[in-house]
Amino acid sequence: MIGSSIDLEKDHELRSGLLPEPRIAHVVLSLDVGGLERIIVDLVRYGRTLGQKPAVICLEKPGALAPRITELGVPLMCAGKGPGLRFSTIRRIRELLREFQPDVVHTHQIGSLLYAGPAARRERVPVVVH
Repeated sequence: MIGSSIDLEKDHELRSGLLPEPRIAHVVLSLDVGGLERIIVDLVRYGRTLGQKPAVICLEKPGALAPRITELGVPLMCAGKGPGLRFSTIRRIRELLREFQPDVVHTHQIGSLLYAGPAARRERVPVVVH
């Protein structure tokens, strides 16, 4: 876990199964076709079988694999980040996290960690995984 202040009681609930449906927010630049993006689709699909309640947040655009996420009935959100470094994106990610209320934020690229890490910390998400 990187860059997270961990709520030990919440962390224990996640690991012990006391939290029956942990809310997992996967954060990625986009879901354009690629190996990482296919892994995210697989993580979402498999996580649902484990009782997780996943969502995907795309920083830039949904991408070609986005329909695979929405077909699963999983929330797909987009921050609409433009090219270059955009610190205002942190505020947008905070809004999306506030809406979804995740127990865990899982960032999948260094760019997604750059924006979602500070947003998750400010929204007091108990666990950030990169």
